Amino acid sequence: MAEAHEVQEAVSHDDGDHVREEIGDVLFTLISMAVLAEERGTFSMVRLLEDLEAKMVRRHPHVFGNASAQTVGEALQRWNEVKSSEQQRKLESDRSGDLS
Repeated sequence: MAEAHEVQEAVSHDDGDHVREEIGDVLFTLISMAVLAEERGTFSMVRLLEDLEAKMVRRHPHVFGNASAQTVGEALQRWNEVKSSEQQRKLESDRSGDLS
């Protein structure tokens, strides 16, 4: 997505107004894609947001749960462990043909 590269460029130039504009462009693109998917019956915006919320809670238990991380390194390690576990489950699911 070219828009994401434009955000990155604006951030690298520390240009707040340009960053805001480019993030707006990215949001418009993503929301448009989600609306199209909902119109096609692929998924709903509600489901997309519920999945995103669940992922954030799952990957950041030191923020949303009872886990603690005293350093950025600990938080990153926990995030990597959760992400790795998710990827492993997906591989196993793909191998078994499970569509859930």
